[in-house]
Amino acid sequence: MIAYCGLDCNECRAFKATQAEDIERKRQIAKQWTEGLKVEFKPEDIDCRGCKSSTISGWCRKICKIRPCAEEKKVKTCAHCDDYPSKN
Repeated sequence: MIAYCGLDCNECRAFKATQAEDIERKRQIAKQWTEGLKVEFKPEDIDCRGCKSSTISGWCRKICKIRPCAEEKKVKTCAHCDDYPSKN
């Protein structure tokens, strides 16, 4: 499962913690994101079933600018966008 940005969702820590229903790992990730980004995240903010699903992580809701752009432009990934840097 490839995200809009091109990352493999199956390698994402939030995605893996959600799939495993690992609340302790979600707590750890939330703490790391909160400390690193200076934006509050709770364990429930880690729930993610992939950025193309309706259950996305707090990172995607609060930080990511790629997902809303790709959805607005209706592209499969950034590489499919006419505005992608390598296409210009």
